[in-house]
Amino acid sequence: MTAVPDSSKGERLVVLHKPMQKSAREIIDQLQVAGLPNLWIPGSNCFFEVNQIPLLGTGKLDLRAIKETAISLCEVK
Repeated sequence: MTAVPDSSKGERLVVLHKPMQKSAREIIDQLQVAGLPNLWIPGSNCFFEVNQIPLLGTGKLDLRAIKETAISLCEVK
């Protein structure tokens, strides 16, 4: 998950994910039931399936590439 610029809210959360067994709506519902503030819950239109999550050579998440991917996917919508 990362945040990308949003013209109306300042920024919004975006989730890049591999194929999931649950729908985005089911995940959002579970997060709401768990008591997370709405500010920390991404919208259902902010879940994007990707072939591969960007990683660094060390195997850690490549946060810069994740943000760039999220921004490019949001622009395509």
